[in-house]
Amino acid sequence: MSQKNDQPSQHDTAHSSYSVDDIEILSLSEIFRKRPGMMHEFFRQGRSEKANHKLLETLVEHMVTHNILQGNLARTIVTLKQDGSATVEDFGVGYKISGASETTPRHFAAHGTEEHQNYCAERYPAIDARELESRQYATESLTLVNTSSTSLAIETRRDGKHWSQRFEKGEPLGEITLVGETQRTGTKITFSPDHEVLAHLGAFCEFDFETAARDLERLAWIYPGLRLHLLEEHTMRTFEAYYPTGSLDILVKDHQLHKDQIFSLRIPITRDNKRGIDLAIAWRDAGALDAPANITSMVNNVRTTDHGSHVDGIGAGIMDALLHAAHARSIQWKVPLAERGMVAAIRVQDEDAHRHLEAKDGMRLSDDDIESFVASVIAEHLEPWLEAHPYLTANLLERMASL
Repeated sequence: MSQKNDQPSQHDTAHSSYSVDDIEILSLSEIFRKRPGMMHEFFRQGRSEKANHKLLETLVEHMVTHNILQGNLARTIVTLKQDGSATVEDFGVGYKISGASETTPRHFAAHGTEEHQNYCAERYPAIDARELESRQYATESLTLVNTSSTSLAIETRRDGKHWSQRFEKGEPLGEITLVGETQRTGTKITFSPDHEVLAHLGAFCEFDFETAARDLERLAWIYPGLRLHLLEEHTMRTFEAYYPTGSLDILVKDHQLHKDQIFSLRIPITRDNKRGIDLAIAWRDAGALDAPANITSMVNNVRTTDHGSHVDGIGAGIMDALLHAAHARSIQWKVPLAERGMVAAIRVQDEDAHRHLEAKDGMRLSDDDIESFVASVIAEHLEPWLEAHPYLTANLLERMASL
């Protein structure tokens, strides 16, 4: 029979000596810096590939959404500085100061009220009200940018006052300071990404002008009428993203087309509908079929570089409309790729699309229901547009029949 060991084990001793006093309570800023792995989930959801661009994207979207929720489509300027830092400045309503004794950036309050959300839903019906609700001010977003920066300076102008505060690695360098009186409103934030922290999240690069421009274009497309400007300080390159009528403006700007050449369609999503669409289509050289399709696409707020079934729906819808046009003219022709020679921009708003998100080689959003929705909407509305453009229709059918 074995003898019972009454001596406590090393594990029991350690366990018995552990108390509530051993629990370390970390601030949100300390959590991000001491546990950088916890930032992976946040960065995984970002659209940009590089960590520093995800910070910039997060900050711009945070400031834009704050103003949108206050009923303000504020002009916003992004400057990529020569020293590797970036500045985002808007001419919006400015963040509130929730208390003179509170010294972290989360106390620059930026909440959106239900009244403001309803205002935005009525004024910008292309934006799903539920999407606006999901984009409300989140403390974590601004704190993460601050914590992931070696330095950050924030200025806010509101209610006739100009306030400022500086931070270093997420920690405040003094109290919020009243700079003086002002008639302006808006917010300005300058930050320098922390290479050491961001190294935990993958490869780091200097800010890239094209990547930043692409992110701004995405936001301007989501919020028609929003003006976003980009300046690269050391090259003086500039870019403006401004699409007051959405996809139509993208084709006009990117392909130098006249609006009369473009079929455009906007069906806003509302609280009563699951899906909405903003679409523009044109053909190069009145139907030339010698070039592959050039399609810019997005589902919800995700730029779908790999495209998806919503893009497949474009071809199906065009084919259906052209088949009707051919039948009306007693034209017999084989079924080629209708999207050859086509340029298009399409944004689909779908409340179920997030269920179909696959993080594989980029962002992929796919749903057979989206494809059928896009195809049916295009077929219904494109056919009368083709009838109003007989030369283009005849040209398309003639070239297709010759294949």
